[in-house]
Amino acid sequence: MKKLRICSTNNLHFCAKSNVSEYIRQGLRFQKDMGFDAADFNMKLIEPLGAYWKPCIEEAIADSQKIGLKFEVCHLPFDVRLGGNTEGMKPFDTKMHYAIDAAAHLGVDYAVVHPNTITMPLKDFNRRAQYDSVMKHLAPYVEHASKVGVNIVVENMRRVPEPFPVHRY
Repeated sequence: MKKLRICSTNNLHFCAKSNVSEYIRQGLRFQKDMGFDAADFNMKLIEPLGAYWKPCIEEAIADSQKIGLKFEVCHLPFDVRLGGNTEGMKPFDTKMHYAIDAAAHLGVDYAVVHPNTITMPLKDFNRRAQYDSVMKHLAPYVEHASKVGVNIVVENMRRVPEPFPVHRY
């Protein structure tokens, strides 16, 4: 039987996030010590850095090589709830593009995104309409990612505990 690879984001340990690089380094060490096969980089960690994400990613790559645990996947930003607020989409759009570029620089093949946080509210749920909304929303990110060699993976999740029904397609 084939052994499944164990991979997780580096939020399984406690470390002050005031020093993002140290937080990432300690997460890699923890995962390596616990027998993980790979790491999942949480791109939310670099959001405050904006356009200055590159030194942090380069330090993470160096730490990954030194510790011997490769980043194989990453999670893109996903927790913005804008509903129909198109003005609020501009900062989110910028974060997504930075994160996709950072994922390519990190060398991951897959970038995970949770789909419907932008397409709320979720009243009168319609699976087809939801799917169409998600695909429309993700299209520019998928296009950008394909240009830099990263595949977007949609991870459907239920937001619990919240007053919304299971709202992924």
